[in-house]
Amino acid sequence: MESLDEIKTLINSVNIYDIIDEAFKTPQIQKTAIEFNQDQLQDGKDALNQTIVTIGGSPYRAYTVKIRKSNNLQTNKVDLKFSGEFYKTFKVIVTNEGYEITADFEKENGSILDNFSSSFDFLGLDKSSLTELVLEYVYNYLYNALRKQLKL
Repeated sequence: MESLDEIKTLINSVNIYDIIDEAFKTPQIQKTAIEFNQDQLQDGKDALNQTIVTIGGSPYRAYTVKIRKSNNLQTNKVDLKFSGEFYKTFKVIVTNEGYEITADFEKENGSILDNFSSSFDFLGLDKSSLTELVLEYVYNYLYNALRKQLKL
């Protein structure tokens, strides 16, 4: 059996933050974070759990409702999804300050953001999604990585 000093040395040699960074670099966790973010948008909510509305104050103008209906898209919630091209640009980036989801809001005729108040935070996870991501995915990665590093 290892001595208490050996165990303390082993534990002190582990950098939890590096392991969490590694977790957020894995394709599974990145994919899941992006899916959670897009699911929020599909529900008409931003990362602050605010109901998304256009600058006009409603989900969509009458003309947009007509176009969306003809494409079998929801019309009662703003989801920032029409062709799906915007959703394809989502990425998870690991930075010195943490982790962020990025996307390209630019399209041929301007920015998607031009239609919305700056109070919306479209990219990121609300508390519920973040909690689920951490408990279901990051925690498991951390647990397995610690067991491996500590040789348990």
